[in-house]
Amino acid sequence: MKRLLPIMILGLGLAAPPAISLAAERTTPQGSVSEPSGTALQPRPEHAVVMRGKLLKFDDRLYTVETGPGTQTDMRVNKLTKFEGDYKGIQGDWIEANVSQDGSILWLKKSSPGYTLEGDILKVEGDVFVVKDVSGKEIRLQKAGDTKIVGSHKVGERIRAEYTPDGKALSIKPAKQMGGAGAAGP
Repeated sequence: MKRLLPIMILGLGLAAPPAISLAAERTTPQGSVSEPSGTALQPRPEHAVVMRGKLLKFDDRLYTVETGPGTQTDMRVNKLTKFEGDYKGIQGDWIEANVSQDGSILWLKKSSPGYTLEGDILKVEGDVFVVKDVSGKEIRLQKAGDTKIVGSHKVGERIRAEYTPDGKALSIKPAKQMGGAGAAGP
């Protein structure tokens, strides 16, 4: 047992830093996230995902985006957010944003109409994928000749897809595992 203890501690240490750094953050009166020492935390790009959707509203630093029919996600900007061409969003516009695990927007730009979906494949019928999203809703995605597909996808696999409001799949790829405590290791 004494030999296993250092290995167990090392294993816990590898998974703990994201949770520890998130627990150590606090919000300053200006709303920026900082460590107790006062240095600003930077979102981790390796834990970020690109999301597309319709900008429903934004208020100061909080953006509410429809990422799928009936599905909304809140994300926030900070001092480090990069805006393509100084575009900061207009209610009703379609946007694309790189969003870190803590909901911080790393970059934001105007986009063509499209949603982002992560879910499990329930059925594959010819060129149609039936996917159950994380909220339990079933969505039909129609694959087309110009759909970008990474890998081959089977029933039961988790995917990440971008699709148009009428259900045409723009891209389909395996869902990325987020790092940190509770995530699957290498």
